[in-house]
Amino acid sequence: MFVLSFFLHLALPRPGDGICAGATWTQNSTIVAGGRDAGSALDQLNFPFGIFVDDNQTVYVADFANHRVVKWNRGASTGELVAGGNG
Repeated sequence: MFVLSFFLHLALPRPGDGICAGATWTQNSTIVAGGRDAGSALDQLNFPFGIFVDDNQTVYVADFANHRVVKWNRGASTGELVAGGNG
């Protein structure tokens, strides 16, 4: 298991959100997306607002301030632009 480590506004689980009501967050994490200060390079994020992890543990992040969605395959050191990014 891996954990995306950046500031997120965490809310309580809601029915249908895919998070078990008894889930706990690990205190030891591995950075899998971003983690190199705020910015617009593909290994940076700027005000990440949403996250989705698929069955292959690919991480998709809605990067609000950069107007884009960035995808990180498991083990990747840089993201891939999948939508937006044109301002």
